[in-house]
Formats: sequence, structure tokens, C-alpha cells
Amino acid sequence: AIDPDRHAPFIIERVMSRGTWDAMKWLRATYPRERLADFVRNEGVRKLAARDLAYWALVCDVDVSPSIGGGRPRWAR
Repeated sequence: AIDPDRHAPFIIERVMSRGTWDAMKWLRATYPRERLADFVRNEGVRKLAARDLAYWALVCDVDVSPSIGGGRPRWAR
């Protein structure tokens, strides 16, 4: 069984990278914005595709440096 608290990094990564719109709404309702922002800052650069990273950085208001891969597109700055 998957525990939303214990397996949070796994769940967050999967939903951010492969989730449907309903799954993304569930993610935002289940975890506080700061928890999602921490994931984007600390693990997102390594675990998310550039497009997914840019989207979630925008949603979570996280600045992800383009020099380390991904980040916000210029139009979103």
C-alpha cells in the first residue's frame, strides 16, 4: 500500500511528470504548496523533464536556474 505521507516524493514525481489534469488537482489539494515547491527546488531538476519542471516551477513560484537545465521559459518571467 502506498502511504501519501511516507511515499510523498515518489507520488509527487509521478503525478508531476505523468499525471492527468485530475491527478494534478488532487496533488495540489493533498500537499501544501510549499511541499510541492520544495520538491521542485530540491529534486525537480533531476527528476522532471524540462517542460514539466518549467510548468511546476511556474505553478509553485519557484525560480529554477536555466543553467542547470529546465526552468521557466522566457515568456513566463
